[in-house]
Amino acid sequence: MSSKRCKIAWGITGAGHYLRESIQYLEKMISEFNIPTIVYVSRAGSEVLKMYGLYRTLIDIVNRCRYCEIVFEENEGYSYPKTGKVYTEISTVIISPTTFNTLAKIANGICDTLITNLVAHALKARVPVILVIPDLECPVESEIPIYIDRDICLNCEHVCEIVDVCPRKAVYIGNDGLPHIDLVKCDRCGICVNECPRKAIQLNKRVMIYQHPLLASLVEKVRSMGIVVFSNPENMWNSMVVREILERTSIVSSSRTS
Repeated sequence: MSSKRCKIAWGITGAGHYLRESIQYLEKMISEFNIPTIVYVSRAGSEVLKMYGLYRTLIDIVNRCRYCEIVFEENEGYSYPKTGKVYTEISTVIISPTTFNTLAKIANGICDTLITNLVAHALKARVPVILVIPDLECPVESEIPIYIDRDICLNCEHVCEIVDVCPRKAVYIGNDGLPHIDLVKCDRCGICVNECPRKAIQLNKRVMIYQHPLLASLVEKVRSMGIVVFSNPENMWNSMVVREILERTSIVSSSRTS
């Protein structure tokens, strides 16, 4: 491997399931293995990071490393020029977590987003690609970042004041006369949870997710391209494929930074 191509590209899409675990392993890779990393975040990824209260955490992890950087899709042009780094700097591309939407686009050669463009360039550059696809483990229990139980609201005699206490103006009264949360604006500060007198607002609501009927065929297609697929970040991290990549990359990056 070229001494210049010693960076890992880690893509984050808009999947909430295994998002927190993905960031934990990303931090482990950067802090423990000292691997220069470029983190690519899709537009949906940015929104979901904020919904789960992880946006600032990710920026702090990247900023602590002199040789790491973060690329947000909303700051890139339509040509996504920074994905071209796979031809000169990147040794491996990891997308974790991967949404069904991203998987479907990769399987069908569509590259109209930051992440799918990155993968398309990686395949053309013969750079290994790894996808962590949470849907493979379905049915599985996942979390909604914040949730309003409107059955409680319907039986509430109080005048709803949650709209006024939200500093992000993320709570609004819908046409049904009940409170709703704009998840794009919400940063999970928790003020509404504490202020609701009936405790109708909950963080981390548990829900069941089932596998999409086309998932198996899409996974088969990406595997036929040479892409390695895992069902969760832990399995990916503990695999021989990733351990060998980390070992090679950490040796090269250490020699460059020493």
